[in-house]
Amino acid sequence: MLTLNTKIERLSSVGPALKKTLNKLGIFYILDLFYHLPFRYIDFSQKIPIGETEVGQLVTLEGQIIDIKARRSFRSRLAFTEATLEDSSGEIRLMWFNQPYIAKQLTEGSRIIVAGKVEFYRQNQLTNPYFEILSDDAVASGKILPVYPLTSGITNLRLAKLIKIAWEGTEKKFTEFLSKEVLSKFKLLPIEKAITTLHFPENTQAINSARFRVAIDDVLPQQLAAQIKQKQLENSSSPKIATDIEYVKKQLSLLPFDLTNSQKRATWDILQDLETGKPMNRLLEGDVGSGKTIVAILASLMTAKSNYQTVVLAPTEILAQQHYESFRKFAKDHDSEIGLLTKSFSTIEGEQVSKAKFLTQVANNKIKILIGTHAVLSGSVELGDLGLIIIDEQHRFGVGQRAFLSKAHQQDLVPHFLSMSATPIPRTLALSLFGSLKISQLKSMPKNRLPITTKLCSESERKIAYQKISSEITAGRQVFIITPKVEESESETKSVKAEFDRLKKLFPNFRIGLIYGGLKSAEKEQVMNDFAAHKFDILVATTVIEIGIDIPNATVILIEGAENFGLAQLHQLRGRVGRGEHPSYCYLFTTNDNHTESERLKVFEKISDGFILAEHDLEQRGYGDLFGENQSGFNFKFPKFITLEALKTANQIAGEILSNDENLANHQHLKSLSTSYLETLHIE
Repeated sequence: MLTLNTKIERLSSVGPALKKTLNKLGIFYILDLFYHLPFRYIDFSQKIPIGETEVGQLVTLEGQIIDIKARRSFRSRLAFTEATLEDSSGEIRLMWFNQPYIAKQLTEGSRIIVAGKVEFYRQNQLTNPYFEILSDDAVASGKILPVYPLTSGITNLRLAKLIKIAWEGTEKKFTEFLSKEVLSKFKLLPIEKAITTLHFPENTQAINSARFRVAIDDVLPQQLAAQIKQKQLENSSSPKIATDIEYVKKQLSLLPFDLTNSQKRATWDILQDLETGKPMNRLLEGDVGSGKTIVAILASLMTAKSNYQTVVLAPTEILAQQHYESFRKFAKDHDSEIGLLTKSFSTIEGEQVSKAKFLTQVANNKIKILIGTHAVLSGSVELGDLGLIIIDEQHRFGVGQRAFLSKAHQQDLVPHFLSMSATPIPRTLALSLFGSLKISQLKSMPKNRLPITTKLCSESERKIAYQKISSEITAGRQVFIITPKVEESESETKSVKAEFDRLKKLFPNFRIGLIYGGLKSAEKEQVMNDFAAHKFDILVATTVIEIGIDIPNATVILIEGAENFGLAQLHQLRGRVGRGEHPSYCYLFTTNDNHTESERLKVFEKISDGFILAEHDLEQRGYGDLFGENQSGFNFKFPKFITLEALKTANQIAGEILSNDENLANHQHLKSLSTSYLETLHIE
């Protein structure tokens, strides 16, 4: 018999080629195969006539292909397949993007069953729908068919059969880590029943209950860690950093602008936290350009006045440099007390000094505000009296912080923590996710921020957008061009390189740079430094430039394949421009003009408030984008299953477990999983 720890190649039907394909999906053991869960389902018993479809419906249709053709768009060379499906009541268009093989699988006359969401682009249409040829057993049975995440080299039907073979041949499947009392109290399915249901569903109601249980298991370790961390903080002491009102007024008078009401409130809340002698644990959440940095500067200056140090951590060297320049600009009378430490720089008062001299200044508490990257976390950095740690986009840190903190907790005082995030999260969700974490939100924008003009463009308007790019560059400005988001990393590399080559021909007189996920970290850093130094006029990029890059001279961002991005991600991309004194522009192009009718993109075109857009994103796309690894750093396995109700339930279960087993001695599996969250600097 098989076990959960049996390697996938032990299955009789898995040869070397299929093993390699499964490995690409993250499947190495039988356990991985069982946890490769469907992302949607098709209920073949719920078919409707094509003539009865309505826009917005999720439908299952049966009919005959009467026309099909595969093409590539002239501009981007993206492949798409267009077909017409007909039954006795009418016809509907089917569109598949980046799947040219479909035109080989289907021919005119093929009878298929197809499932997807009805959209309207001049006529009713299903975009990238799932389909099965009608002769397949799965269709004929009229059952609910699971649809799995796939890669090239395996079909949905083959994967489903493989899971069935493994399931029937595995002796003991899952160990239940929640007590019978907890399962009963919170009306949860046992985990084995939940996984069984997701692979072999009997009805749609059962699927929802099973997803809920899997979501609970996914978020429970994070909720346990949050509560453990909070208890640790409640029992700890931190430096008492007194608020000097006159000093605050003086610093505010030196600023060339007035704080917004949101900035004033956030600053005051933080200063009050610093006074208590208990560890501050606060998230400063602000939209792109809302002015989080000045709030961090004021908190750092007050900490320095009490003779404690502040460490400001940034995820990249260029962001650390930008923070350093901002601190020097708005805290000129403290220039000698501000230092920058990265892999490349050790800087005081704008001058490069030896690393040995720099580290001595830090250890002697002469550097009161230390700004840097992961270099600050190295063993060679001996801090003086650390009072405050500020983390910008904290989820991009992970390794080494615990050792850093244990070294920093001198005299049994825990530093205060402030995390800054530019990803707006609705407050009710943030409170459920982060427990008792305190949250400050900057919702009002500084008066000097110019609005960004956003335009959803049809292909016929491309010439106008390119003319704007040319005129802006001629005026000395810079431009971002974002390539379409695609599934495979190899395809992404090809896509961005093809666009780079095309634009070099289109704009032969402009300097064009290229950055994408496949580059090494040092190479990405160099490209961004060169763009910041205006060595390029245009930067062709994937979404690696999404977070935090501050190029005030960039005034245009053109986003290709905009329909593939969530609103939150589009908003982050748009925030790369509009940071200087000149008007800025965001142009959205889609892979097909039909997508210009997209309600979601029209919302983005009209709304600039990131918090409002975040609410729209949650309504339309659920929590998956928010909790995906690239966005949040939570590393949840099934982010699309997570709901607000699941978070609240997991929080209650965590509290119940800890009330009876404070050290998780009887929950070793949960203890090991929650430990990874406790290793981070700031639990959120």
